[in-house]
Amino acid sequence: MALTELALKKPKPKDKRYLVRDYQGLYIEVNPTGRKYWKMRYMVDGQAKKVTLGEYPYVSLKEAQQKRDEEGVRPSPIGEVRRTEWAETNFDAAEWRIPAEKMKARKVPIVLLVPQTLRILQDMKTLTGHGCYVFPSPRAYIKGDTPMSENAITSALRRLGFEKDQMTVHGFRAMANTLLYEQGWPSDVVERQMAHIVGGAVRQAYDYSQFLNKWREMMRWWADWLDGLKRG
Repeated sequence: MALTELALKKPKPKDKRYLVRDYQGLYIEVNPTGRKYWKMRYMVDGQAKKVTLGEYPYVSLKEAQQKRDEEGVRPSPIGEVRRTEWAETNFDAAEWRIPAEKMKARKVPIVLLVPQTLRILQDMKTLTGHGCYVFPSPRAYIKGDTPMSENAITSALRRLGFEKDQMTVHGFRAMANTLLYEQGWPSDVVERQMAHIVGGAVRQAYDYSQFLNKWREMMRWWADWLDGLKRG
């Protein structure tokens, strides 16, 4: 049975976390602390996966359902990355600003570049800085006027030994979204970083500058966490 806003106000915290289900894989997880998280289960090549879509009430029922529908039909969020242009990156400010015309929401999201990311981009600059795109197609390397293909990152994952039932490009985004919520980072910061639309008059009134410090802290933590995995 589909959830309603009235029904969402009823679940109270218990000794153990529990689920309240909507439909098509969407459910809300109620934690002993009282915090409630939207999550979604989905299948990839016969394997069950899950992703965190946001914290209630910061993300409303309608917004969670919209995210479920978006996540269900989008094979991977790689369009923005593969079409990154050097003109969009600012090394001094440590930011990548994606033009509104590239985004479904027609807003200009900021991607904060942590030291690890800046080092990679600086190395890339020596290789592809002569062209328009950070990651150009190998077939257009000289001019650098064509971005790499939609399948390029997926192909790279396969060459690294990841099978399709182990990791997908979309899986990185889902993993980050879920882990950041589980580590207690503020919902508004996570949602802005994921370029999700956050409803409500108060939240929409927030300016990007109010989040930058917390964003940087969160993204540095994320980069350091990934470094820790690499070191084993």
